[in-house]
Amino acid sequence: VRAGLLRYFAALLGPTDSNTDDRKAAYDVALYTTTPELRHSRPALYIVFSELVRHMWNRRALPVEDLIDVLTIPDNLHTLDIAADADDQGDFSNSIVRDRFSLAVDLLCCACFSLPEQTRESALRSIWRRVFLSDNWPEIHRNTTGNVPDCVLRSELLNTTLYHVLYSCWTTRKLAHPDWYLLPADAFSSSDLDYLVSTRLMPQFGPESANNSSIQWKPLSTTTALALTNDYTDEDKHLQAAIDCGLDGYYSEILRLVAEQNSTPRLDDDDEVFASNDDESDDQMDTD
Repeated sequence: VRAGLLRYFAALLGPTDSNTDDRKAAYDVALYTTTPELRHSRPALYIVFSELVRHMWNRRALPVEDLIDVLTIPDNLHTLDIAADADDQGDFSNSIVRDRFSLAVDLLCCACFSLPEQTRESALRSIWRRVFLSDNWPEIHRNTTGNVPDCVLRSELLNTTLYHVLYSCWTTRKLAHPDWYLLPADAFSSSDLDYLVSTRLMPQFGPESANNSSIQWKPLSTTTALALTNDYTDEDKHLQAAIDCGLDGYYSEILRLVAEQNSTPRLDDDDEVFASNDDESDDQMDTD
C-alpha cells in the first residue's frame, strides 16, 4: 500500500529534481489532493496529512492509524494516467485511490488484533466518518425530495462513495462481521477527542515532543491541541448536517441496494461454459 501510494504521489508531482526538498514535495502532494474547503476548514488535519506524506517520502514506515489518515483525510484524490510497468503497478496505484476507504477498513481489520481497543475503535470511526463526509448529502437530499421517481433515488445512491464502499466491503472483500459497519450516529469523533489529540497526534507533531532529538522540526504550534479539536469538531458538524439531511434513511436504502445487487445471480466465464455445455447436451438428447 505504501509503495503504491508513493508511486501515485510521484506521478502526481511529475518529473522532479532529485534534490527537491522533501517538505516541499509533501506539501505539493497535500495541495494537489485536497480542496480549498478542506484546507480552510481543517487546517491542522491538512498539516498532519502533509507531514505523514513527508514521512512516507522519506521511506519511514507508518503505523496503521497514520496510513489510514493518509488514505482518508484528502478529499481530492483522483486516478491518474500512470505509465504501466512489468508489474502493472500503475493500475495498482490507481486502484488504491479508487478503493481507498475500503482499503482503510481492510488494513484496520488485518491489524485489529495487534491494536489496543481504543486505537481500533477510534480509527474505525474516523474511516466511516470520512466515508459519510465524502458525499454531498444536502445536494442528494435536494435531488431526491418531493415527487421524484424511484429510479432517480436509485441512480443518486448508486453513484455515492458510500454505496461503493459498502458494496466493496460486503462483496469483494467479504467483510461480514457487523461490527465493522458503523451507522452515521456511531461515527462521531467526540468520544475520541482526548485520545486523538493528546495521546496520538500531539506527541508526534506537537512542540512537546521537541525533546526527541531524532525529530528536527515540529510543524504544529502550541495552539495545535485547540486547532486539532476544532478540525475534528468540524468533521462532526458536517456529519450532523448530513444526518439532518436524511443520511440515516439513505444509508438503510443503500444497504438494501447492496444486498439486492449481491443477491443477483451472475455467471462467470466457467458458469457460461457449463451452461453452454448443458444446452448442447440437451440438444443432443433431443436429437437422439
